[in-house]
Amino acid sequence: TDYDPRYESAVVKLTRDAKPRLGDGLTIRRKHGSDDGFFLRKPYEIRNGELRLKTKCRLRHGDSVFITSRGSLDDLAEEIITRDGDAYRKIPIDITFSLGGEAGKTPVVSGTFAIKGVTYKAVYTSDTEMAVAQKKPVMTEDLKKVFAKCGGTQYEMRSFGAEYADNLFLPMSLLNELRRNFLKSADRAVIDAYLPDAASTDAASENYSRFCRDFVRYDLPVQPVQRPKLAFYADSAECVKAAAAIGCGRIYYECDFAPALKDGSVNPAFESDVLDRLASAAEICKDSGCELIWKWSRIADDAYIAAALPLVEKALGLGVCGIMVESYGCAAAIRKIAPYARIYGGSGMNIFNSLSLAQISDLFRGAVISPEATAANIADLIQRIPPEIRGKVETEYVVGGAVELMVTENNLPISALSDYGTYDPEKTYSLLDERDRDFPIYVDACGRTHIFNAVETCLIDSLPELCGLGLDIISIDGRHRTYDYSYAVLKAYTEGLNAVFAGRSER
Repeated sequence: TDYDPRYESAVVKLTRDAKPRLGDGLTIRRKHGSDDGFFLRKPYEIRNGELRLKTKCRLRHGDSVFITSRGSLDDLAEEIITRDGDAYRKIPIDITFSLGGEAGKTPVVSGTFAIKGVTYKAVYTSDTEMAVAQKKPVMTEDLKKVFAKCGGTQYEMRSFGAEYADNLFLPMSLLNELRRNFLKSADRAVIDAYLPDAASTDAASENYSRFCRDFVRYDLPVQPVQRPKLAFYADSAECVKAAAAIGCGRIYYECDFAPALKDGSVNPAFESDVLDRLASAAEICKDSGCELIWKWSRIADDAYIAAALPLVEKALGLGVCGIMVESYGCAAAIRKIAPYARIYGGSGMNIFNSLSLAQISDLFRGAVISPEATAANIADLIQRIPPEIRGKVETEYVVGGAVELMVTENNLPISALSDYGTYDPEKTYSLLDERDRDFPIYVDACGRTHIFNAVETCLIDSLPELCGLGLDIISIDGRHRTYDYSYAVLKAYTEGLNAVFAGRSER
């Protein structure tokens, strides 16, 4: 690969039979640094085994470029979708008609066909006998025409054979029904080939029963409902100040700094930038008496882990009370260098049941329950927490803020605006769907794009129910927000909690 920044032109050497086409998605796997990607647009040319193109994504010598999506495949998918309910490519089937049964008058239809090199055979025996023809018998040619009408199914008749004397009769309606039932039996033949045998099914049933015997709800002594701690996710000093001013019990602070420079080398300012932010936040939290947790990036790649791990003990020495990560691997790496550190699992852990919570209890002091969990799911999870870890692992649920739907390695605004204008990191951008809903996006310091839900989560009206579930913590995600927003939302939830527990005490 080679790149000329003056003309934003790149040269990529092609290997094997790789021939990119207009609209293909290309991903740059950098030798150093994070991946990037773009769609192939004009102008470009393929000459002497090289792809020459224009792109704002800088390629460096040694980078690898992969075709990760085909524009032609998208066109084919669109063509298939717009077809009028018919299969794109029919499956050829060889059909044979014969007679069976005690009287030798029962239609038996068999067929042979292949899917991806695997041959299947379907046989269907009718439950209706043919009668001796009085006037006009069903001829072999009539049968061939009937079975050639495969309609909107995925099959097409390739050949037809009949062991039949052309002397019997069956109404056309029953012949059509015979064809439909035979084609259904062809579907069934494929499905049956993938179903497990009876022994495997019995073994799976026994395993499931054994699992259910151990997966129980525990009868807990009736205790007064405890007020959950209110936590807040922040990524700026202003939001930390707002949370501390309102008396928030815990603050998760994410420092958005790139651990590596664009050329892949270590960012020399990462350590000082992160520690300065944490030190300032720790001082604010110390004065207000709230816990400060260092929130690691949701996408903690090798570069991030290599840069952040050496800062763990330094951060704890500044007054940071713990670290939140989004994967078991990050937690294990932290535990190796700081056995005493309190580690918490973020929403990326996707904790949805008590088994998951029990599995991570050896490393984590707490975890966020999946945002997709309902109140019934949460109640069931908490009731099934084994007694030996109850109270040792905190349960948390995010009740307010924007839910992050996905993260992509690519800078979407740069890709989208390449034909229309210049990307400005100071501006805010969003994705607009066909229903005119805005999905906010945020590009972090590493160039990744975070896509958020069009509608923010707000469960303040459900606080009475949430407080009765037994959660240890309820939290609000206020990242990428202002001081005023953070303060107002936290104040509303604090007053809501006060009202809930004032009402409980009066009873």
